[in-house]
Amino acid sequence: MTIFQTIKKLRHSGKPVDAWNTGHPALQDEPGNLFLKRSLYWACYDGIKAIQERIAHRNNKAPTQQEQQDISSWISCIEKLDLPLPCEELNFRFFNLFRENGEHYEAFIRFVLNHSENLFVWPDDFTPYQGEKYESPSQVVKQARAAAKGWLTYRKEWNIDLAVLLSFLDMANSRAKDHDKTWLHYDYAKCLIGSRNYEAARDLVLPIVRTKVSEFWAWGALAATYIDSNPTKAVACFAKGLGECREAKFSVKMRGSLASLLASQGEPEKASALLCSIADIYSSEGWTLKSEYEDLMAQPWFDASAAGTVNLDQFFSTAGAQANNLLYDKTTTQTGIVASIHKSGKGFNVYLSEGLKIPVRKGTYATKSLPSVGDWVSVTYANTTDSTEVLEAAPTEPITLPGLEVEVGELRVNPKGFAFVGNTFVAPDLVVQEMHGAAVEVMKIWDMNPKKMEMTWRAIKVTKLAI
Repeated sequence: MTIFQTIKKLRHSGKPVDAWNTGHPALQDEPGNLFLKRSLYWACYDGIKAIQERIAHRNNKAPTQQEQQDISSWISCIEKLDLPLPCEELNFRFFNLFRENGEHYEAFIRFVLNHSENLFVWPDDFTPYQGEKYESPSQVVKQARAAAKGWLTYRKEWNIDLAVLLSFLDMANSRAKDHDKTWLHYDYAKCLIGSRNYEAARDLVLPIVRTKVSEFWAWGALAATYIDSNPTKAVACFAKGLGECREAKFSVKMRGSLASLLASQGEPEKASALLCSIADIYSSEGWTLKSEYEDLMAQPWFDASAAGTVNLDQFFSTAGAQANNLLYDKTTTQTGIVASIHKSGKGFNVYLSEGLKIPVRKGTYATKSLPSVGDWVSVTYANTTDSTEVLEAAPTEPITLPGLEVEVGELRVNPKGFAFVGNTFVAPDLVVQEMHGAAVEVMKIWDMNPKKMEMTWRAIKVTKLAI
């Protein structure tokens, strides 16, 4: 039986360690034997796979210390093989071994960072997988995010060269063909913040916040870029984010960061109220309060009575009001009327003036629920090169709005489903056949007819009048 057959037999018997111990001495006698190197690589692959398959059946995918050591040993064995890179062995199958928990293995992350220039060379490495309804990240983006998350989680314990990590993240960002790099940019920005490179981090975070303006975590990342240079702006971003957060248990870390910042800025009352809110969240969730919050509550400035004197929701609203101004050089606030609800149920259109309608996402609306057609709304938005970005919207009082009128008349229903009241067009979705000939009140806007490409009166709401 040849050495190759022996290694293969041991591997298939579930004995990768024996396969390695049998083949490695032979490799030392023939250090240039590429076929033997490849045979031994698959023994390493099987060893890693066996460990990862055990972990896959657990709810907690983080490896134990022993599993960390075992994986580290197998990675070390792969490096000893000194396979010529790039090679067919170290491809997606190897990376897939770590798809659920790669960020927890220092040895794996170090291996990827040390050999990234030769591990990611093929077009497929930079191309996302296109599913029927979604795009799965490219291999280089997956590994870049794993490396970033690993460093962010274990930077105090691991010996990872941050400069090498940032270089890898930059390469992944510049070469990956993924259409959506939001999460890569988010992780990259957090690493830059960790290196105190705040301006570069802000350049990555700002586009995220502009598209995720109602997501609290995005505002938290932007706040972190201002903590050292402009605490006032950091407070505004933290407050804005906390105002957007719908589930308090997810906001604990941000509340703690804001409490520390406010205390350092001479605002102990607000800081105390935030710490009290953290204690309440921990109590309601049945969690044990972390020592970092206990330490803050042990400071001389802490006042437990602040929970009853500080209205945190009002503070979030007031302090966060200026945060939107950080996203664009110029913003505009206008009052308009809800002209229609999106068929998806995820947003609505607001009529602001002749020729100007703006789509608003439900998540951006203050109540986080859909308004009704005919409701008055205040909208803050910014014009960009490609589009109009809505930053916030909220219910407001009626105004006199040019291009909006109310007409009373007879509803004349056409057999094709649409209708008219005078010269005002009523779309089929607003028509009730039984109302043909009835006296109605129509709320109408002076709007563009997309088929005829001309301005015309169009109904947005029809109300039957009582006889």
